[in-house]
Amino acid sequence: MICQWNIITIKVTQVLEEAIPETETTEAVEAVTEETTYTLVVYKNPINTTEISNFNEITGDNDYVLSTLDQGNHTIPKDIITILTDNKKTLYYNVINMYNGLLYQVKLPSNITPSDINLQLTKVDSGYIEYSSNLPNNTELTIYLEQNYEDGESVQIYAYNEGEEYDLVTAGLEVKNGYISFKTNGKTNYIITTADLIVTKSEADKLINIIKKVLIITAVLILIIILVPKLLKKKTKTEETKEPLY
Repeated sequence: MICQWNIITIKVTQVLEEAIPETETTEAVEAVTEETTYTLVVYKNPINTTEISNFNEITGDNDYVLSTLDQGNHTIPKDIITILTDNKKTLYYNVINMYNGLLYQVKLPSNITPSDINLQLTKVDSGYIEYSSNLPNNTELTIYLEQNYEDGESVQIYAYNEGEEYDLVTAGLEVKNGYISFKTNGKTNYIITTADLIVTKSEADKLINIIKKVLIITAVLILIIILVPKLLKKKTKTEETKEPLY
């Protein structure tokens, strides 16, 4: 989790309609603009960490901080992971924008199984704030939520693999300075929302499901009780009517 930071405010002005200059017959028309304000964290390195510019600078002597833009390759090679795990060191991988504002941070645990790992989070267009990743279990993520939620608001994190049901990773997670932090559970997709995506069945629903299962089992048993004696009787009658083979 981020423990030290500077807060920066960025104002972005978008021109919706261009200005029209004054003419002999018409007055000048001012441009129509829209201004959006963003608040971002400028990350401060934790104490006793070494700031590096690429993975090849990792030697296992210390914990490391690497900051990079969102574009490009985010895969850390297996041999570098091995150096980190053998020396029980942590990597803080910061993905930043052009203003040095932190978009998200991946804090790799020091006990993961060495392999090539892509540290990138990819936004998924699903109607929620959703990211896909291939991060290992127990990786700590810090994510910037833009202007989607207010500070102090509580959100829930759900995780799932394609074709599977949702798992609730954590509930009641407070937004601080526009960011949240949580640990992955090894799934590929993570949803950040205030909605309840897992429908909890009532006691009445559970009882109805039990009754349905009992009725199905009872029907199967009745069919077995009725059909088995008939099949056995038919088999016996067939054997009695067979002619002797001589």
